[in-house]
Amino acid sequence: MARNVEKHPQRRHWLFPPLLVALCVAVLPGPVEGGEYDLNVQTIGQAFAVLRSDGETTPHRRMTQILRLAGLDLTGDGSSFLSFQTALRFDTDFGALDSDSPVVQTAHRQNQVDLLYAFLTARLFHRRLVLKVGRQIESDSLGWVDFDGARISYRIWEGLKVQLHAGLEVKEDQGLLDTSAYDLDGTASTQVKGQNDYAEPSGVLGGGLSYGGHGASAEVVLREQLRDVYDGVESMRLGAAYRQQLTHWVTTEVTSVYDFYGSQFAGLEGEVTAHLDADLSASVGAQRRRPVFDADSIFNVFDLRARDSLTLRTSWQLSPDLQLQARAAMNWYEGGSEDDGDSGGGGQLSVRWRPGLGIWTRLSHRTDVDQGGRRHWTGLSANTPEYYRLAKFGLGVAHLDFARSTTAFAGTAFSVRADTDLRLGFWGLLNAAAEFRHSPYTDQDFRLFATLNLEFDL
Repeated sequence: MARNVEKHPQRRHWLFPPLLVALCVAVLPGPVEGGEYDLNVQTIGQAFAVLRSDGETTPHRRMTQILRLAGLDLTGDGSSFLSFQTALRFDTDFGALDSDSPVVQTAHRQNQVDLLYAFLTARLFHRRLVLKVGRQIESDSLGWVDFDGARISYRIWEGLKVQLHAGLEVKEDQGLLDTSAYDLDGTASTQVKGQNDYAEPSGVLGGGLSYGGHGASAEVVLREQLRDVYDGVESMRLGAAYRQQLTHWVTTEVTSVYDFYGSQFAGLEGEVTAHLDADLSASVGAQRRRPVFDADSIFNVFDLRARDSLTLRTSWQLSPDLQLQARAAMNWYEGGSEDDGDSGGGGQLSVRWRPGLGIWTRLSHRTDVDQGGRRHWTGLSANTPEYYRLAKFGLGVAHLDFARSTTAFAGTAFSVRADTDLRLGFWGLLNAAAEFRHSPYTDQDFRLFATLNLEFDL
């Protein structure tokens, strides 16, 4: 460890915040009742190793701590006129890559501190006007954007609101804090802020109208993002969504996205869901996707193919211990090479049953015939109930007959995974797992990992 400290002297400084949080958790006597503030501390420790086919073992040991603080009523008069919420995340990596490789090659930067969100909310004019200032996330029919700025919304009358938001986009790693976010070699499968030369902040400006009431909801949103990387190229999109409950058992939903840069609809979706009775439901959905230019990408997005699809789903609860689920889909493509094909489809059938002792078992089979080949996948899983989950087991077998251009994949691949959850009262969860994978076109991989999750409400 001394060698790591000498190589990365900044660790002495950045280790202080997580150690301070751990000290606070250790010395506080227990839950503290209070209606004005809410403090939550979450600690996640990760340890897993990858055994490669060449005999090399790559260990990883990480500690992540998240501190959340919410001031529910800063004025103290019970009106909740002014409130504040913030969350900090501390990441420390003790893995082998931490000392043997440059910091940019690690799954997370060493001793990284991230401000997930921090915003102040003011409710004015009998809560008709809501002002939110700081780092926040805007989620709507266009997706979501994380930005530093301000958002203001005004309730014109009951159910109808207008909103505006503006600021600078925040490009952070929003991946899950578990080992599923990493590839088998231990490297992160998501981008991290500071590791992308094109991850410069862009301006965000948007607004919209929303309505909800009487079994219906609607939304229209316009958002523009000003990019500095490509000489100020702009991205402007208009999104709309509508949902209507036609009867007590039929619901319909339509969403669309129009891209002003490409002067075309980037996406159109529609779905109708029918609940035939309490145990049987079915839905039919249609999608139309068109590639659009993203000024923040270094890739030629025009290589993507336009796609139209139709999807059917059904779910039938035959008994409290037996459930059937089925899905079928068809895709139609435009453009591309001759090897890609112009259409494709697939289907999946799943059976979920409880043979006894509260153990749920699931057997599913999926077949895809699409984009140059076919894939067949069969999976079996079983797990004990949530309140004493001692074991979970999963087995997957896939048969591939797939070719793209000059690359062909054929053969059978399989994976086996077993893990267990041990609950530590109401404040902790320990998860340990082992996984083995093998396929004809990759070397076999084996990994072990454990996750410790601690939560305290103070």
